[in-house]
Amino acid sequence: MQTILLSSYSNGLGYSNLKAFGAFVIVMVLLLICLKILQKLNASKKSAAGTVIYSASAGPNRSIEHIQTADKVHVIYKNDGAMVVLESVAIADYKKPDVSSTGKSSIKKLFARS
Repeated sequence: MQTILLSSYSNGLGYSNLKAFGAFVIVMVLLLICLKILQKLNASKKSAAGTVIYSASAGPNRSIEHIQTADKVHVIYKNDGAMVVLESVAIADYKKPDVSSTGKSSIKKLFARS
């Protein structure tokens, strides 16, 4: 005669499987709560961001952008994997570039010193 312990044998969805599933659900709920908290914290920090005033293409995956922050305007050259600050000017001294023509001549005007 063979004796089988019921605690070590389960048909289908046993007690240990229910515990594992319950733990999984609890972890997922906690992750969702943390995600919501992080989204609310991130939404309150938008005041530090700058706004793009002007953008010009300088070729494939390259551009020159004028970005305004709280007290300055930064002229930034962006390419594939880098950003270089070309110039930082106070808002009072900033002049928007004259880009009446298109192509290389307008890019040269951006780099022209006055």
